Amino acid sequence: MTRESQPAPSSTAGWDHYPALDALYRSWIGPHLHHGLWLTPTESLPRAQQNLEDRVLTALGPLSGRHVWDIGCGYGTLARRLHREGAASVTGFNPQAQQLPSDPAIHWRAQAWPPPLSEMAAPAPDALVFLESLEHMPDPPTALCSAATVLSPAGRLVIASLLPSHFPDPLLRRTLPLARYSLHLPPVQEIVRHLDALGFSSIHVTDLTTAVRPTWPHLIRAMGRRALHHPLQTLRWAASHPAHGLRFALGSLAFWHHLHSSRLRYVLIVADHAPDRTHCSMEKATG
Repeated sequence: MTRESQPAPSSTAGWDHYPALDALYRSWIGPHLHHGLWLTPTESLPRAQQNLEDRVLTALGPLSGRHVWDIGCGYGTLARRLHREGAASVTGFNPQAQQLPSDPAIHWRAQAWPPPLSEMAAPAPDALVFLESLEHMPDPPTALCSAATVLSPAGRLVIASLLPSHFPDPLLRRTLPLARYSLHLPPVQEIVRHLDALGFSSIHVTDLTTAVRPTWPHLIRAMGRRALHHPLQTLRWAASHPAHGLRFALGSLAFWHHLHSSRLRYVLIVADHAPDRTHCSMEKATG
């Protein structure tokens, strides 16, 4: 497979913190780059992150013979697992090219979602996954419109995201940008209504908030231990990235608070494509 690189469009704004924080993410969060799902209180963060991927795989259903697109694939851990689980092909989209691995079994695309219509590759995907990527996109409804347009008949959409419980209140509007979250991120019920309007059917929402909440205490404690054991390295990094470091620290505390106060909910949304009901054109979605 190939790695395709395109000029970075304006829709990469939600991802521009990753280059500066890449080393920190790799050493602190690990290769999964997403929340964990705690099934027991004693599980480690890597185990909990694998649990979350297990839920996504279960939601996708059997992968044999299917073409899957991982939108916002991070370091590619889920994409590689999709390939190992039997998908006929896997395409990973990520606007940050330095995060993409060189695994030749995956078609890596170093670009934001959605790409222009002329750059859509065949075959059409049978499944689309947004694992904690929809919230970083400046226009989530357009991202979902594109998904409805490119999915093959009877294809499946799986979204695992932190979403507002209601339309962002003043506190959320001040703190969402700290983690490069879109201020236009709709609450859960609006996402469901939007998917229905786009023609998706059998829309199921599972609230995973309680099982995901331990992620931030784990991460903040891990960061404290890292700073304690490697103080000079931590100070050098903070001095070289003061703006990103401050946003990251404040954002971490804010998200810990928002999950515990239920301002944000972590949900798994599964929807099936009904192409005869799709009310969205790719030309409209990509501008």
